[in-house]
Amino acid sequence: MQMKIAIEEDVETIPLKCTCGKIQGIAKNITPKAGNHIVCMCVDCQAFAHYLGKSKESLDENGGTHIFQITPKQVEVTVGREHLKCMQMSPKGLKRWYADCCKMPIANTLSFKISFVGLFTTFIDFENTELSKDELLGPIICRGMGKYGKGKLPDDTHQKFPIILIFKMIKTILIGKVIKSYLPNTFFNKETGNAITKEIILSKKEREKLKDKMVL
Repeated sequence: MQMKIAIEEDVETIPLKCTCGKIQGIAKNITPKAGNHIVCMCVDCQAFAHYLGKSKESLDENGGTHIFQITPKQVEVTVGREHLKCMQMSPKGLKRWYADCCKMPIANTLSFKISFVGLFTTFIDFENTELSKDELLGPIICRGMGKYGKGKLPDDTHQKFPIILIFKMIKTILIGKVIKSYLPNTFFNKETGNAITKEIILSKKEREKLKDKMVL
């Protein structure tokens, strides 16, 4: 039985766990101001959910993926790193991490020295925290890529991503290069800079098959 992690007033360490429990970890120094709580409705995020066969579990009613954007040093997989898999929609696409054991989406990353992790909120073990999702991560600050969304979209949905969010991400990445907030990095080998597992890169035909499953 897992013990509930106590939540400090200012800084939280929260538990992470895949559906079957073979992959577990922690996210450190988490507060609403420590990251960006967003929803992405882009084609690739939706296609990723279909690739895993988890569209119903991973996507909301608008086809959105709920993500908390933080830095690599804040995320640590402590159990089951051997079950982590990585795929890319294209050779230059995001590295999309998931649990090979139960197909839960884990996170999105770019490359080793870029201080960016888009942590899927479904990977957060809210049952073993003392606060709610909004109390831990803050309210959703942006719903982006609404041009690919489904159904009646919330009034605050952006067709793409607003400039202010993009600037905020760039600022975090630039500061990260100086303070090396990409270290330690649970997803990459520090010595080689390579992902800890060989990436699965989809072909154009494979991408088209996934997108055929989506009703945009």
